[in-house]
Amino acid sequence: MDESLLKRVKKYANHFEEISGVDTCVLNLRERKFYEDPPSFCQDSCPCRGGDCDCLQVHLRNCLEAERWDGRYTYYCPLNLIFVAAYCTTRMGIPTGVVAGPFLLDEFDRDSFPGLDEKALSALVCIPVMSTSKGYHFGETLGALLTCCGTRDRGFSPTENRWELINKMFKFATNGADGTTTGYSIEMERRLVHLISDGDNEGARQQINQVLSYISFSANGNLDAARARCMELLVVMSRAAIDAGAEVDTIFLLNETYFHELAACSAVADMGVWLSTAASGYASYVQDAAATKHSYAVSKAINYIRQNYASKITLEGTAKMVYLSRSYFSKLFAEETGTTFSNYVIQVRIEKSKQLLLDSSVKLADVAYLVGFVDQSYFTKCFRKIVGISPGKYRNCQGKLE
Repeated sequence: MDESLLKRVKKYANHFEEISGVDTCVLNLRERKFYEDPPSFCQDSCPCRGGDCDCLQVHLRNCLEAERWDGRYTYYCPLNLIFVAAYCTTRMGIPTGVVAGPFLLDEFDRDSFPGLDEKALSALVCIPVMSTSKGYHFGETLGALLTCCGTRDRGFSPTENRWELINKMFKFATNGADGTTTGYSIEMERRLVHLISDGDNEGARQQINQVLSYISFSANGNLDAARARCMELLVVMSRAAIDAGAEVDTIFLLNETYFHELAACSAVADMGVWLSTAASGYASYVQDAAATKHSYAVSKAINYIRQNYASKITLEGTAKMVYLSRSYFSKLFAEETGTTFSNYVIQVRIEKSKQLLLDSSVKLADVAYLVGFVDQSYFTKCFRKIVGISPGKYRNCQGKLE
């Protein structure tokens, strides 16, 4: 790293350390080393040093992850302490990183760290404790500070540039000879599908309003063209409802009614009212199907999870909410849903994250926090396990999986 960049990075890292009370250190990512000293806990108290874990390799790896996640990355070390890594480069392309930590999300509990000697336990007692929200803002601030040091502009990350390029290619492919747009937004359609699958009738209605303006513009007054676009959306929405658990026969009967109503529409505005009603109807059938499938306690818990997925959700807290013991509720939930409580929470969060990943205005690095994950690396692991690809690849391909 050139001396001017090193000086700026040290300056901002020192400011951040003084304000936050959390240790920071600077890493040379090209030569793969600490510029001065590792975090004080790693240097003085970490029992992993000299053992199976190399703290330097852990922090280097996650600084490189920060480059992929728009400049900052939150992660757990092997001892389950939380660190934040930030990344920047010079105009000459020289990469550097800053690591801040460790800190905890809950008050220190000796029983959570078995096998540590008294020296290490004494050091853990002094580690700062943050809420989930504060931990997120902590990472955001560190990432923003480091952009002041190098040339990286988080508003134009490689991932976001590719997303913009994909959108431009789609618009070019759907433009007619006269320059008017002839197709509706695939991104809008996929968001609509997710909302219907979640049984979110109000969200589906709101999303339809955006799609309608697109259809009206693309039809350019042509009633048949608008009707064709609405028919396409009707098929898409009905399939989403069926996939989400709605009764097939019920949806098919509903489709017959909607087809006749659509044929009777004599204006694009009438189609808008009709389409909004249809979207809300499909979502309601999904919601009803989910409610009748589970007992009252499990249904109430599922609704709670879907409404509060971005917050901290615990098995014990949810069991108390439905007035059941922890063990009985856990057994009941698993029997009726076919999966454990924790797995279900993760599945809901991953489904919500897929919606956010289709929204190019949401930074990739923010998605994990917005759906309730504190650790970005754990979010990536869960996403890859459930979806089959990484969150970044899912955004790049607009949710189109092979």
